[in-house]
Amino acid sequence: MNRFSQLLPWSALACAASITFVALPANAEPKDACPVTKAGVHVANQPEPWRSAVETLIASTRTPDQPWSCVGGEVDLEVHGTTATLIVVDDRGHAISREVTAPEDVGPLGEALLAKPIVESAPTPAKKPLNLAEKKPESKPDPIEPERIPFRDPRALVSLTMGPRYAGPNHLLWGSFTISAAVPFRPWTAGVWLRYDGFSRTLDAPIPPTRDICIGAVVARGTSNGRLEFRGAARPSLAAVTRRLGLNSGPGGPGPQPQQPQQLRDDTQLDFRLGAQAQVLIALNKRFRAVIGLDGEVSPEQVFTRAAAHRVDASFLRLPAYTVGLDVGIEVAVP
Repeated sequence: MNRFSQLLPWSALACAASITFVALPANAEPKDACPVTKAGVHVANQPEPWRSAVETLIASTRTPDQPWSCVGGEVDLEVHGTTATLIVVDDRGHAISREVTAPEDVGPLGEALLAKPIVESAPTPAKKPLNLAEKKPESKPDPIEPERIPFRDPRALVSLTMGPRYAGPNHLLWGSFTISAAVPFRPWTAGVWLRYDGFSRTLDAPIPPTRDICIGAVVARGTSNGRLEFRGAARPSLAAVTRRLGLNSGPGGPGPQPQQPQQLRDDTQLDFRLGAQAQVLIALNKRFRAVIGLDGEVSPEQVFTRAAAHRVDASFLRLPAYTVGLDVGIEVAVP
């Protein structure tokens, strides 16, 4: 009995130590082994290709053993036309942004930003003893880090296009060249344009050689889907139409007369037109876009006015009542 009483305290002590040893690993295990990277507030409102690219990037951060895994923080995205700004915020609140030109670039660039420390801690320099005789240098504001400057739309858009143009009802075919300049304020753009229509060819009745120069304004609204942008525009204009007319020398005297050379002169008239245009723009890179456009314009005066006698008797002298053109060219974004 005495021996059993002596072994009882040692048995209780060994049991308690075993329970403590088993419980320690469970208590020491971290509650959150892989911090979750979250999506920013703007991601849900972006076009589907961009939104899917961000979701794929966030899903890749949940795979362990990768440089960009389990870093926490937040990934956000804002689309501007055919490009976008990718913003990565770490768990300490430091942000870094980069411009991307396509949804497929979001994943590689986001992984690189998540894997690289956004703010590197510099070693603290040793403090010098305070010397009251030395003049304290003036404090200067910290320079703005380039990666924290938000992406901005280009200051101007300049385009050059060319293509065939049909003018009716006189069945006239032109070769056209157009240059335009506009200022974007998303999703709208506003600007001016200048077009030359020359090298005329007739498709029906003989018409005097005709050319015109149009100057007009443009107000457009666009919507983008990845690398494509669709743009619709209203384009009023003023056209200076020039025709080369032949003049007869008038009736001669009795008897055979020598043949008189035909006299030619240019007749120029102004004409106001209302027009509309639809364009498709394809992003080649962050500065250049290919442009394919279709536009039409109508002259209210030529369509609705038929009172002048010379317009009834000589229909070939009428100015074009409407024109339709196809344009192909390039657009440059001026930073």
